[in-house]
Amino acid sequence: MSVAMSLRITSASTASLPLTQRCAYWESYSSDRLVDLKCTPYDPRGLLAEQDNIWSHHLGLSIIRGNSHIIERTPLHIQRTPKDSIFISFDFISAAFFYQGKQCLAVQPHDMVIYRTDNPYLFGFKSNMRQIIIDLPAETMQHIHQIALDQPVLLRATTAPQRLLQRTLAQCCRHF
Repeated sequence: MSVAMSLRITSASTASLPLTQRCAYWESYSSDRLVDLKCTPYDPRGLLAEQDNIWSHHLGLSIIRGNSHIIERTPLHIQRTPKDSIFISFDFISAAFFYQGKQCLAVQPHDMVIYRTDNPYLFGFKSNMRQIIIDLPAETMQHIHQIALDQPVLLRATTAPQRLLQRTLAQCCRHF
């Protein structure tokens, strides 16, 4: 027996919008497709970003490309649009920082950060970025690992096979 999975695919870009409307558009689109957040660009050209989303009932995949900016999910955003998910996020081209709870993580290209969306966080990209986000319901991750994920987790390749896996994943994702 075959079960048809309903996939939804959407895209957004700020490139054609006036400078003064880009952040509001990005925040609205992200709220509808990923999570409610605040975006602050740190580039004189304003926010230049693109986002492609593919999702079904239990899994989401987002591919985001942009210039230097910070996103923030505050307690107000969480209250306004609750989402009990785990994000597995990795960026293939830029250094970044991630702040959640009492942890501030220095993220290098190819690192993965695993974090909850129902806790406030700040994610800052220091230069042009290409990020992949895998969106899983929190209950799925708890069943897999039997953990609550109370703090963000940074995964960095330290062995040759891990670095090979990261490079291969990065090469595959460069085509998006």
